[in-house]
Amino acid sequence: NLVKSSIVRFKQERYQSYAKVYARHMAAILAYDCPDVAFDAVVSVPPRKYRLRHGGYDQAACLARRVAANLNIPYLSKVLKQKETRKKQSGLTAKERWQNAMDNFLVIKPQIVERKTLLLVDDVTTTGATLYACSLALKQHGATKIYCLTAATTEKER
Repeated sequence: NLVKSSIVRFKQERYQSYAKVYARHMAAILAYDCPDVAFDAVVSVPPRKYRLRHGGYDQAACLARRVAANLNIPYLSKVLKQKETRKKQSGLTAKERWQNAMDNFLVIKPQIVERKTLLLVDDVTTTGATLYACSLALKQHGATKIYCLTAATTEKER
C-alpha cells in the first residue's frame, strides 16, 4: 500500500519533506470536519526520550509545525513530555497500549495551555490511547478543549 510505505518512510527514514504534503491534507480535513472551531494553538504528542537519544527525530512535531502554519495559528513546542518508563507502543496489544499510555505524559508548560482550545497532532494512531492520555493531561492542566489530528490510522485492533 502506497500510503503505508509513505508513512513508514516519513517515520523511520526521515523523509521530512513528506510533512508538507501530509499537513496540507490534514488541515483540509480539519477545515471540513471542524469548520467552526477556533483553535488557539497546535501541540504535538512527544516522542520517547529513547527515540531521540538513539538517532530518531520528532515526526509529530514536524507535522504539527506544518499543520499550524497551514492553519495560521501558533505551534507550541515541548508542551508535553513522556515519562522515561513508557514502552514503545508498536508491538503491544490494544489493552497493553492503553495501560502503557495512561499517566505517562506530563505537561511541562501548564501556563500556556490554560483556557485554550488545542489541536493535538501525532503521526499515526492505532487505538487512540496515546492521544487520549495526552488530552487528559492537557485537560488536567486547564486546556478547555482538545481536538486530535493524525496523518494516518492503522487497521490494527482498536
